[in-house]
Amino acid sequence: MKRWSELVRVMVPTVGLCLLSCSPRSAVRAEKASDAGQKYVALALGDNHGCGLREDGRLSCWGDRSQGQAWDQIGDGRFSAVAAGGMQTCAIRDDGGLQCWGGMSGRWKAAIPREGRFEKIAVGGSHACALRADGRLLCWGNNYSGQAPAVPSSDEYSALVAGGYHTCALRRDGEAFCWGANEEGQAPEGALGKFKALAAAFHHTCGIDLEDRLRCWGGNEEGQAPRGPTDERFKALSAGGFHTCTLRKGGGVICWGSNRAGQLEVKQDGGPYWVLSSGFMNNCALSMEGAVSCWGYEKAFSPAK
Repeated sequence: MKRWSELVRVMVPTVGLCLLSCSPRSAVRAEKASDAGQKYVALALGDNHGCGLREDGRLSCWGDRSQGQAWDQIGDGRFSAVAAGGMQTCAIRDDGGLQCWGGMSGRWKAAIPREGRFEKIAVGGSHACALRADGRLLCWGNNYSGQAPAVPSSDEYSALVAGGYHTCALRRDGEAFCWGANEEGQAPEGALGKFKALAAAFHHTCGIDLEDRLRCWGGNEEGQAPRGPTDERFKALSAGGFHTCTLRKGGGVICWGSNRAGQLEVKQDGGPYWVLSSGFMNNCALSMEGAVSCWGYEKAFSPAK
């Protein structure tokens, strides 16, 4: 198992020194964005960048632009979904096609599926997967750990998530399956039970079961993946590098795990929330009015205003 300092160098090399030496309090700052009255309806966070989908179908991105992952030249295209991971971002256009940008190789870009109509997408550390309208799953990118098999799935799925080097999906009957890197038990073989939602991070995975309770598996060195079902009921969840957040029934957020950049210090006065997303060391949430609130590592977010 890699030590924390090694993982920071792997996942966020441009800010590793500050993350290990700066005061967490100096990194705790929240911002909101409505973009001149435009409400956001979806969020996606990568390692140090984020993108928001507005109600008119346009995208706004912020944060680290070193690899083009927070591309500000998207133009007037309209999108129906967005996902981010590592230093990459992908989105589904209104016509069902895929568009990706950021720190990906030419081979990665060439492998992006060009045919079919897609409805959902997930981006991991260096791979991505998308669901076609028929429920078939297609993946591309880094497949060193088996996280992005080239052959389309034979099963039909309804949801998917991507971690650092593993992928999980919900079959249409609600049964969860994971594949890819499993050194910490984040992607065990076989059916994992039925869930309403899943979230995957660097090497842990969590899900909300049919009774709305949280269940986690995989790495837990920072307390990010508590064992056993929780007593409290939740309606949504997200997972970052070494932390996890959940959305309570009333719209409040609770997070646990690593707090090295203030990612557990939830901006509660921005809620109640209905959408939640986690990056490597930060989180963002959408209020009922469509405004964005973020907390954690401050250089990872600065929503456009």
